[in-house]
Amino acid sequence: MNADKSEGGIKTLELSGDAFEIGRQHGLKAREGIDYYIDGFYSGFASRNWPTEKVLKEARKYLPFVEDYSPEIADEIKGIAEGSGRKLEEILMTVANYELFDPWSSARACTAFAVSGQATKSGDAYIGQNWDREFTWDTIKYPILLRVKQSSGPSIVGWTYPGIPLSIGVNSNGVAVCWQTLRCEEKKIGVPSYVVLAEILRQKSIGEALGALTRANRAESFNVMISGENEVYNVEATPSDLDIMYVDKYLGHANNFLSKKFDAKDLWRFDPDTIIRSNRMNKLLGENYGAIEPKTLMKFLRDHVNYPSSICRHIYLDTEGENGVLASFVMAPTQKEMWFACGNPCKSEFQRQAVK
Repeated sequence: MNADKSEGGIKTLELSGDAFEIGRQHGLKAREGIDYYIDGFYSGFASRNWPTEKVLKEARKYLPFVEDYSPEIADEIKGIAEGSGRKLEEILMTVANYELFDPWSSARACTAFAVSGQATKSGDAYIGQNWDREFTWDTIKYPILLRVKQSSGPSIVGWTYPGIPLSIGVNSNGVAVCWQTLRCEEKKIGVPSYVVLAEILRQKSIGEALGALTRANRAESFNVMISGENEVYNVEATPSDLDIMYVDKYLGHANNFLSKKFDAKDLWRFDPDTIIRSNRMNKLLGENYGAIEPKTLMKFLRDHVNYPSSICRHIYLDTEGENGVLASFVMAPTQKEMWFACGNPCKSEFQRQAVK
């Protein structure tokens, strides 16, 4: 495979082999970033009076659920621990950070789109999003692009945090996934959300991809967009229920539940700007119906209505300055490729990545 390199400001790692070996290479090559995020999570938990022993004990509880759901991803996580020289519980803490850490945060991360059929100029389906920064210590320096060649299963290109299996991307069978934060009062120990995403990207068809989501004993709520075979589905999921929406035209989604299936009294702590971002994305998609193509979607991700809490989010978080978006993605599953921009898309160019 090609040597590791930097793509548009994000480090790209080339990984190959079985699940454990892929994880071991990930851990070895991304050790600095893994150390950074583990230290960040420890600091975050300490500020909320969670001692290290308690955090690691809670993180360990997720392992049996991961092993039962996907033995391959469980092996990958164990490989990351070996390659990085960190405890397995520390990697589990990182993988389950959405369940362990984020409940103290409001749902304010990411704005996404899904388009298909007559909505696009070519008739091809596209999905994508802005991935907003989640923590005050988050930085564009450490997230990574992974090119994964599995000894058994499709090849994948995608993006993630160091220490976490692939979180967003497209595979060589044309299956793609992106996701957004949703919160409700319900939560439990179960399969971490990042593990569900990684399992979706291991699938060979749209049916298998949806099955990977529906069979998961999910620990938390989230929204996921899945595309394959020129079909698109949006799924709002809680630990005990889900609503599968077929996207035959277009859909914009942020961090509030859209489905009437979920009782509003159980939905909580989303910022008002999620309504604006969701409505704004849907307006842009509707106004360009029939003429949408990748460059159109890149433009939408740069939108500044309701600045700084806009689709292209600009929030001052640390000494690096204004940077509310870690990365932006436009995925074309049928072509088995994606475009990404590092940081706020209004300040950077999109780079094309194809599955090899």
